[in-house]
Amino acid sequence: MVDQLDLIAVGNISIDTIKIDNIGQKTVPGGSAAGVLTAASSFGVKTGAVSRIGNDYKKRWLMELDERGIDLSGVSTQKTSCRFELQYDKAHNLKQFSEIFTVDDALAKKDFPSQYKGVKHIHLSAAHPRNQVKFLKYPNPGSTLSLTLWPTYESEYDQEFAKLLTKVDILFCNNHEVKLLSNKENVYDGVKEIHKLGPKIIVLTKGAKGSAVYHKERFYLYPSLRTSKIDATGCGDAFAGGFLAEYLTNGDPEKAGWAGAAMASFTLSKMGSWFPREITKKQIEERIERAKKYSEKNVKKGTLLDFF
Repeated sequence: MVDQLDLIAVGNISIDTIKIDNIGQKTVPGGSAAGVLTAASSFGVKTGAVSRIGNDYKKRWLMELDERGIDLSGVSTQKTSCRFELQYDKAHNLKQFSEIFTVDDALAKKDFPSQYKGVKHIHLSAAHPRNQVKFLKYPNPGSTLSLTLWPTYESEYDQEFAKLLTKVDILFCNNHEVKLLSNKENVYDGVKEIHKLGPKIIVLTKGAKGSAVYHKERFYLYPSLRTSKIDATGCGDAFAGGFLAEYLTNGDPEKAGWAGAAMASFTLSKMGSWFPREITKKQIEERIERAKKYSEKNVKKGTLLDFF
């Protein structure tokens, strides 16, 4: 019997082939759902996954998810695993993204094990909009819901999709997606327009530019944390996992923003989207505190437009 979970993530657990021009090529475990959960589990929250893997998925990768405390009751097996190929230039900018195979089309509410029905929070990880819609139309009673938009499909986030945001409590997105969903050119106006649709918290991320959290008519701004930059794959998912774990624990969106920024910085300094297993909660907390102090002393106070 699975204890009541704090967080489940719905989406891909994948096999990623990552090529960085000045570093080389590596095949690693990935997937948006797994990226969120490996980060969140580092906080000690009880997590689970709803996904599918193939017979080609390495047993040691699946074992690692289990050892991290991620419940896999919602992970079923099919013939082929989800696979992505990502290529970055020497400056670590994404040059090419190829979706070889995804499991999103196959996932549906029926994949939720009965023991997941009482979960505190459900996160719809980055996926094709048509697949996120399946879960937005029929939310889980009693669970709060968050959603990550995927820049690859940002042109498909139209006004019909925007109407479904009434079901979403926390939205993770970028400034381009805000403009598409709100039909507003100014990011301030766009965020406020989306807030009217339903999301209580809107999290804006923009890589090296930093991030922002909007809650109760206030913006909280976060500079990107200084760290060695190796691979940007999964940084947004690490941010979401850290943010959700902290927010579900303490209910403080401002503090959750710092947690998200810290988690993203750790993921940036390694290859692959999974949060590094060796990083302890104490190390995360220390980085959060250092980031706060650095920001107070060295980061010029700006506006949202300085970030986005």
